[in-house]
Amino acid sequence: MADLFQTGVERGDLLVATPRINSMPWRRSVVFVTESSSRTVMGTILNRPTMMTTDDATDVSVPRTQVYMGGPISTQALFMLHTTDFDSSNTLAITDSWAVSSDDFMFDKLAQGQEPTWYRFYMGAAGWHPQQLEHEIAQGAWMVVKRPGFSLVTQDANTIWQQCVDTISQKMFENYI
Repeated sequence: MADLFQTGVERGDLLVATPRINSMPWRRSVVFVTESSSRTVMGTILNRPTMMTTDDATDVSVPRTQVYMGGPISTQALFMLHTTDFDSSNTLAITDSWAVSSDDFMFDKLAQGQEPTWYRFYMGAAGWHPQQLEHEIAQGAWMVVKRPGFSLVTQDANTIWQQCVDTISQKMFENYI
């Protein structure tokens, strides 16, 4: 049974901030939904790079990559969003293609060269009560990209928001053609 509530937002979907949202960290944000149930909707802001790198996050010698701000909740919690060709001792599958891991063992595996096809580190998360998100979507604050493809999720942080808007616009016009 799909984790689905009234708005139709599911795990693996993208929430794309509309110009109605002007405050940070939400302005022009793209949120990857990692949990959607009748009690909560959680996600990760994909396009908020920080000044931190993995060098700041661990003493393990892993490939040096940037760390992103995933949202304003639990900002000290570090996790990795990645493709499902990788797992660790604390990995949660989000969809058939995407998972999140959060443990020290993931660093050990990366240090040994066991890398997923794609991954990115985040600190913090975004969260809503389902009725809150439903209200925000109804008010035009968020657009939804259903089950985006690999190339959209992995888009550069500087271009993902515009790519999502273009994708939504194209799908909207396809409905009229």
